[in-house]
Amino acid sequence: MRVGRSQTRAVVADAAGPDRVPELARHAAPQAPIRLEKPSALPISTKSRSPLELRVQLSSGVVPSGAAYCEKVIREMEARTRRGEKSVVVFDLDNTSFDTRPRTLAALVKFDEQNGTSYFDQLQNDQVGRDGRETATGLGLPPDVVAKVASFWDKEFWDGRSFAHDVPIKEVMDLAWRAQKAGAQIVYLTGRIEALRAPSVDELARGGFPNPDNVVLKPDLSVKTHAFKAEWLDRAAQSAFLGWYLSDSGREIEGILSNRDALPCVRVDHPLGRDGSGAEPVPVLSVRT
Repeated sequence: MRVGRSQTRAVVADAAGPDRVPELARHAAPQAPIRLEKPSALPISTKSRSPLELRVQLSSGVVPSGAAYCEKVIREMEARTRRGEKSVVVFDLDNTSFDTRPRTLAALVKFDEQNGTSYFDQLQNDQVGRDGRETATGLGLPPDVVAKVASFWDKEFWDGRSFAHDVPIKEVMDLAWRAQKAGAQIVYLTGRIEALRAPSVDELARGGFPNPDNVVLKPDLSVKTHAFKAEWLDRAAQSAFLGWYLSDSGREIEGILSNRDALPCVRVDHPLGRDGSGAEPVPVLSVRT
């Protein structure tokens, strides 16, 4: 998910406990976070550390489903846990762990309320684009209105209080709990910036995700998301078995793999994430949104 300039003006939401905790939480032991060196402290390695040889499979034209691939990884992590080895799985947030279309919808309804307009009073989830500009353009609004909507959306969407509108994606949350039960460390790696840490942690806890405090955010907007994530994932793979990185964005996955070949990525089939050229075939996890 792209990040907006107004992340720097984020308002931290009030802390809230989880509304519900999945059944697996009763059986999962607390986890100590994996400690990684700072990005500049370790050499870069592009060697694949996956015993499943995912990249070899893909280069041969064999693209397993996301569900099938994750099942393999979970079994592998269970075996590694029994041997006392560390595993880690990593999740993006926006449109991977959470459907953000309701957040955009709420922002655009608020735009109408504040401007005395009714551009978005009939707007449905399946009409929502990646941002306010794309949504307004898709509705055929005049260019001056589109520009005004885009500016309003950028501030409202990245206000931490707006994260309350997001809806957890059940298949991804269930996968996170299963991975934790298998002994994996759960990490959330996002293009959001550090100023949004508190509302991001609150959102994960409220949504019922495991290990909600273990969020990795960019320091600020000057950091390029693809390179930041690729470097972090590469270092994580040097400290533990990296099972997967889940993201909705095909473009992001292509960017990550162009920086670090052989990192095990899985694309979540969210309606807003079907971008990219498709040059990097990766497993696709089907979800209901």
